Amino acid sequence: MGANNGKLDPIDSVNIMYDYLNDLPINIEICEGRLEDEFTKELKELFNTHTVDELFDITQISKHYLKKIKLNVNKIRFFTELVMNKIIPIRVAEKIYDNRFHLCSTKLKLQVNV
Repeated sequence: MGANNGKLDPIDSVNIMYDYLNDLPINIEICEGRLEDEFTKELKELFNTHTVDELFDITQISKHYLKKIKLNVNKIRFFTELVMNKIIPIRVAEKIYDNRFHLCSTKLKLQVNV
C-alpha cells in the first residue's frame, strides 16, 4: 500500500496498514520510503555518464527533452515521475521504455569504447 499516487497522507497510510495488519499471526514489517527500480537506476547512470549529443545519437530523441531529462533524472525515484511531473510527454517516455534494452546494450558499448 502506498500513499504518494493516491494522495493519501503518509501517516494515515501507515496507520491504516497498522490497523489492518497488526492482529495477523505473522510478523509484518512496514517500510517507509520508496525503492528505486533497476530501469530507473540504469537510466540515471546513462544520463549521468553521457552528453546530450551522445544520448541523441543513441536515442534519436529531441535534444530539448534529453536536456530536460538530464536536469531532472537525479530528482526522481521512478522513471514514470518524468511524465507525472510533466518533464517529458508520454510519447518520449514510451520511446525510451520501448528501446530500454537497446539503451542498456549501447551504454555498455559506449563504456567499452571510451
